[in-house]
Amino acid sequence: MYATKLLLIIGLFAGTYACTIQDTQQDTPPNQASPVTASRVKKPSTPDALVRELYRQHDAGNGPFFQTDDRPLLSRYFDGELADLIWADMTTTEAGESMLDADPLYNAQDIDIKKFNVHPAAERDGATEVRVTFENFGEQQEIRCRMIQLRGKWRIADIIYPDGSQLYQLLSGPDEEMP
Repeated sequence: MYATKLLLIIGLFAGTYACTIQDTQQDTPPNQASPVTASRVKKPSTPDALVRELYRQHDAGNGPFFQTDDRPLLSRYFDGELADLIWADMTTTEAGESMLDADPLYNAQDIDIKKFNVHPAAERDGATEVRVTFENFGEQQEIRCRMIQLRGKWRIADIIYPDGSQLYQLLSGPDEEMP
């Protein structure tokens, strides 16, 4: 009887402790990992999960574009060559002289996004692509992210816009195409 009561009390304390940890995790802002969750952060394992995470971070103000403090942030989402081009554009151009004159994830300077969807990865012209569709100010848009797998991790090798232009080409010059 004494052992049963002791186990019951231990169980109640353990349950209370687990709820406290869960509450702590829910109160942590999305851009800050709590000590409890830092070791359990799940990295995107599919091409569309990576693209979805990129847009989520970008929309929360934590994206890799238009920042000059965190070069490794670019490598979380882009292959080395495209990351280098984005970094060079952000860090070596004078203010207002960037090759990017619009938000590269929405291909627009002003945005009012509705009906946003990241589609599952699919093969297109022998490459893996993730389509992103949305309405911006009522106009349907589609952006394609060309993906590459490096050492078991998916990365974006290029972004292709509705008019056929490519982020790689915009950053490297008009005569360059993605390798």
